[in-house]
Amino acid sequence: MNQEKDNIYQMVNLRLNLKHEEDNLIWKELNRAVTEAKSIYGSRSGYIRFLLYYTAKNQNLIDDAEEQIEAMRVKFCEEISEKYDRFFRERLEEMKIETGKTVEEAVEKALTKALMTVLGTGLANGMNFRETAE
Repeated sequence: MNQEKDNIYQMVNLRLNLKHEEDNLIWKELNRAVTEAKSIYGSRSGYIRFLLYYTAKNQNLIDDAEEQIEAMRVKFCEEISEKYDRFFRERLEEMKIETGKTVEEAVEKALTKALMTVLGTGLANGMNFRETAE
């Protein structure tokens, strides 16, 4: 444990290969900023430390923002899903009621038509429904 604590204060050597485009860009930026770095940050080392700190801090902010965006996306999807479920349940219930009314009307019409047909056929054949009922 004590050794890990001591490792926190280790120096980190940075080697740049100027044949690589990224390293060359870093070198140019460091050389350009040397005067500015000395006046603002105290040294090139302070400037590099600031850049690393700033980058790490921004990465943490980006990570936090991504987590917040993901949480908002999940919440939004859940809310939309609930609203659609409620909407479709209500429409389905309305359709059931409407279908029930339509079926009821159709059955009533069919029974009325069947009864009229039976009565009409019976009367046409000379049946007396009063005598049959008694």
